[in-house]
Amino acid sequence: MKAVKKYFKRRKNAITELFKKTASAYTSRNFHQLRVEIKKIDALFELVNYCSKKFHRKENFSPYKIVFRQAGKVRELHIVNTMLKKYLHSDSLSGYSNYLKNILSKERTIFFSITNNKLTEQLNKSYDDVTPLLKKVNTKKGKHYIEKQEKKLQKMLVEKEVATNQLHNLRKLLKKIGYTRQLLKFPKQQLPNIKKNILPGLLGKWHDSQVTTGYLKKANQYSAINQEEKNLLKKTIATLAANNTMLLKRIKLTKAASAM
Repeated sequence: MKAVKKYFKRRKNAITELFKKTASAYTSRNFHQLRVEIKKIDALFELVNYCSKKFHRKENFSPYKIVFRQAGKVRELHIVNTMLKKYLHSDSLSGYSNYLKNILSKERTIFFSITNNKLTEQLNKSYDDVTPLLKKVNTKKGKHYIEKQEKKLQKMLVEKEVATNQLHNLRKLLKKIGYTRQLLKFPKQQLPNIKKNILPGLLGKWHDSQVTTGYLKKANQYSAINQEEKNLLKKTIATLAANNTMLLKRIKLTKAASAM
């Protein structure tokens, strides 16, 4: 399918342009954009893997995975900073804020150390290796693949359990199906509360809260953070926990309403 080749090329060009940006010009939005582009490629590679037995998915996605993970570490710190601004005054956590800035600086340095010419060459090689196999993707196979993924989605939607790993997998599957429909130019799924982006939005808020809570719980390990700040962080953790309880109730109800 020519449309799939064009889609892959757009993803590759978008990543190339992001790699051209200097470290000083790289914003939190850029890190988010990069991860979205790689998620779209990941969805494409899974589709190609379904359509072609000759495709080596793990090998071809490996260079993308390296940069995706490191960009994710930076992205998580951006989320934590944003969440803290939402719940606390910026001057009330000077010690912890400095700690986060130091970690962010280190993770950014690692990120820009790996987004070099060698990585670009690996990504270009992956692009050249994958492109000939895209002809294996056709409307019929694409439809079968989407049907298989949406059956998996339906099974997850009717499950009453809302364990952390299940919600994380549900969030990833929703994104993957959306990206795959986009690249195949198929209409979006017609599930009511998913179509309105209610469930993805709730899962996104839940994810950000989980990430932030994980970082805040580690605060007691650092002597540079005084007891007053640690007490504030404990209160914030409690607030996030209460909000998460309400979020989980809404997610459970929305999951049920989205199931068919």
